[in-house]
This record gives sequence, structure tokens and C-alpha cells, in this order.
Amino acid sequence: MVTTFVPVMLSRNVQDYRARLVLRDGALALVPPAHRFLARLRLRDLFVNELPYMSETDLRDSMQLTAAVLRETARTARAHGAEPLFAIFSIGADRALDEHAEAFIVRALFVEQRLPFALIDVHPAELIVGDGHPGPEAHHRIAQVLEGTLRARISRAQ
Repeated sequence: MVTTFVPVMLSRNVQDYRARLVLRDGALALVPPAHRFLARLRLRDLFVNELPYMSETDLRDSMQLTAAVLRETARTARAHGAEPLFAIFSIGADRALDEHAEAFIVRALFVEQRLPFALIDVHPAELIVGDGHPGPEAHHRIAQVLEGTLRARISRAQ
């Protein structure tokens, strides 16, 4: 089972304009969207949900929440007989993990938790112009990387 991860998910995981998962006493819980009077104010929504800034506390909390979600994803996949693999996408030339600006995120969420992942660099020229998502050439290369990674994991498991 392949699950996509991009670092922007860290900010998305704490946006409160929609139902979302939170950590309560170490367990994941689904909570409804924020609904109090202030939650409906556009200015509040702009600062809480739209701006990409996260304080160190926000980042720490989001990392803990995201780590729990990733662990549960892997556990659920294995419980259903699937081999989990997380596809992590980064825009830029091919490079080693330590050369990525998001290396600390990958280490904390995947390496330290021993979750299987493939870090895939998507070259800027492979992006759809005006869209920012990978185009057909990138998708073909991504599929090759994922297939090779899954084959290697499965053959090691056998």
C-alpha cells in the first residue's frame, strides 16, 4: 500500500476549518471543524488556516500528530496483509537525504519510527506549468522508483 507524504501536510493536519484528527491522551481522535463564533471570522481563518507559518510549538504538535497518523496507517496496512510504503516527494534535483531542507522531517517521521519510505525528488522541469504537480514524465519515473522499492522490500521479507 503506497501512501503519499509531502511536508505541507504538517500544516494541513492542524487546520481546523474541517473535521480532523487530533491526539488525545496519545490516541487519535476525530474532531469536528471549529465552530465557535471566532472560528467563523475571516481574519482568524486567514491566520489559523491559510498562512503557512507554524511556530515551534505548532510544528512540534503537528509532528507528533503526523507521526501517530503514519504509525496507524502502517499498522492498518499490515493488519490487512499489505506492505506499507510511504512515498515522500520533494521538488529539486536528485540528492541524498541530508541535502534536503526537509531532512529533519523525514528523519523524525520515518527513519526514527522505522517506517518504510521512498524519498523521490521531482525535478522542476517535470512539473506541470502553472499547476506545480508532477507531469507525465515524473509520474512514470515515480512509478518506477516505487515498483523497485516495493520489489526490494517484498523480496527481503520473503
